[in-house]
Amino acid sequence: MKRRKRKIRLQKKAKVILLLLFIILLGITIYLGIDYYNTTLKEIKNNYNTSVITTKKTNLFNKNHKKIGTISKEFPLNLEKVKITGLNNKYLKIKDYDYYIY
Repeated sequence: MKRRKRKIRLQKKAKVILLLLFIILLGITIYLGIDYYNTTLKEIKNNYNTSVITTKKTNLFNKNHKKIGTISKEFPLNLEKVKITGLNNKYLKIKDYDYYIY
């Protein structure tokens, strides 16, 4: 009987330890995710410019985000100024046109 109670106590302690480890790992993961998001957003804001030159062949999209063509490598573009508030600014509007690059 004593062995059985001891075994049950050990099982409860093991469950508590596993729960604490899970909570700690979850906290670390959330912290690293938030840190990555903030670092990436800061990097995008620091590197965003309205005058760019394409570094590779780039797709051209209309206002409905349908691909309508391509732009060659090393092609200069002027982009409209955009307030970057998150990582969801994927399409950048070309100034004076209703075309976007991704």
